[in-house]
Amino acid sequence: MVFNGKNGFTIIESLFAMVLLLITLTGGMAYFYNAHALNIRSVHLSQATLLAGSRMEDIRKAGYDAITNAPQNYRETDTPVAIGQMVGGKRTTAITVHGGPANTHYAAVTVAWPEPGEAQDKAVKLETYIGSR
Repeated sequence: MVFNGKNGFTIIESLFAMVLLLITLTGGMAYFYNAHALNIRSVHLSQATLLAGSRMEDIRKAGYDAITNAPQNYRETDTPVAIGQMVGGKRTTAITVHGGPANTHYAAVTVAWPEPGEAQDKAVKLETYIGSR
């Protein structure tokens, strides 16, 4: 810094400080943009897991006998579901009667949704066996 007997900064020093500030802010903005996108994805994942878990609880509550007598009541294919502000989510429930060990039914609930910027839909799949009591 050149001291010429006056207080203040020269134009070169001011321009250098602004360029340095611009570079720093640009890097910070990229961090916040990525953090925001990851936050949205985690919200979608949490809500999809809750939707799948809710459907799985309905199946568990119905019990082995209800599934044995009317498995078609618990099957669904691409049922539209809302995942936060995201539209285009769908839920599929598969029930396989006697699909596992003796006296059990296999149940799988899949919730899929389109994620902005992704080529394929994201999905959550919960699986369980429902046994007789």
